[in-house]
Amino acid sequence: MKELATWAQGVVSGAARLNGHTDQDWAILASVKETTRPWSSAVGNLFGVAVYAEPALADVLARSSRADRENSVATWFERLASGFPGTSFWPETALIGFAHAASGVSNDTVLAFMSRLEAALTANCFKAFSPQKASEVIGAFNRVLGLAQAVMVQAWEQAIITGVTQLGFNPKLMARMRSVAVRKMVDEGRNSLPVMVWDDSLSVGVAAIDAQHQRLVELLNQLHHSHTEGRGNEVVHSVLQALASYTVEHFAFEERLFAAHGFPQLAGHQQAHEKLVLRVTAFLEEWKAGRATMGAELFMFLRGWLNGHIRGSDREAGRYLRSQGVT
Repeated sequence: MKELATWAQGVVSGAARLNGHTDQDWAILASVKETTRPWSSAVGNLFGVAVYAEPALADVLARSSRADRENSVATWFERLASGFPGTSFWPETALIGFAHAASGVSNDTVLAFMSRLEAALTANCFKAFSPQKASEVIGAFNRVLGLAQAVMVQAWEQAIITGVTQLGFNPKLMARMRSVAVRKMVDEGRNSLPVMVWDDSLSVGVAAIDAQHQRLVELLNQLHHSHTEGRGNEVVHSVLQALASYTVEHFAFEERLFAAHGFPQLAGHQQAHEKLVLRVTAFLEEWKAGRATMGAELFMFLRGWLNGHIRGSDREAGRYLRSQGVT
């Protein structure tokens, strides 16, 4: 149990750094335990509904008592809701993940249960407490449940890996094979991503800027198609050159417009523009010299940058320009 406790605590510590959990969450849950602990039976029932809705698990689940499973989860939740779950709580949460792996309960089912649980707790909290207190309790519940989810899911994965290893696979070889397979999946996934679609959410409310943004999206999508459809280096180079040239033109237009209307964040925009232009032109030079190949990484970078820049700083600039009468 000591090794499991150490492992589980490691998962908890890592997840807590990401979701912001502190001991204050336990204090918040402890302060309302008389209200929330009685919800444990309903939580157990919710778990039963989630698990027994899986037709593929019918044979496995028929060998055990549904009531026992639901009572086990209800007891687990009661400890969580108390705010004082004890040192064995996280190792026992890991054991739940192991049990899921043994009985064929998928991580998808666990995630679906956690999602439904969070929704149910949110509704219950707003019924039981003032809006301010409800928000505080919901936040504490969500952060603690996030840790529990991480422990269960990683325990499930660890159980599967251990089981495969015991069949005779070398763990180091498995790790290498998994790394290669995952990289291939990532590459295929990136290449199969849908093109960037223009819609009203990308509008900044200034017609000239919107029109140029639409053209940038068109060129980006042409670049993506020319690469993934294998149209040849000459076509890819032509589209890449057009994208680079138009990007420079668009940025210059924006900066002239911002300067003419005294946009106070002009310097920040110029810095962001310069960084992207340098990135694209440097890649173009590498491409011309035959030292670079078109990859999904460049497309993903450009797609993400354009998406984020339009929805972020360009939208802010759009609001300012409209306040100056520019439409």
